[in-house]
Amino acid sequence: MTAVLVNLPETIKQESMRAAKYLGLSRTEFIKRAVIHELDNFKKQLAEEKIANAFKAMKKSKTYLAESAEIMDGFSSNDAEKEKWWNKK
Repeated sequence: MTAVLVNLPETIKQESMRAAKYLGLSRTEFIKRAVIHELDNFKKQLAEEKIANAFKAMKKSKTYLAESAEIMDGFSSNDAEKEKWWNKK
C-alpha cells in the first residue's frame, strides 16, 4: 500500500471521524472505502456515457436504421398473424 496525505477541512475531518466510529472503522479505512465507492461510481458513469454515445451513433446510422426497420417490418408482416390461426377452431 501507498500512504497518501490528504488535507481535509475540519468539518469533513470531524464528520468522517464520527461516521467511521459509528461504522466501527478506522478513519483511514472509512476514507479508503469512500474513495473506492467514488471510483466505482465514476466507472459506472463512464460506462453509461459510452452506452448513451453508442445509442446516439445508432440513431444517426442509416445502415442501422434501415436494418432495424427491416426487422420491425418482419415482425408486423408475420403470415401466421394474418391468418389468425389461434382463432380457428
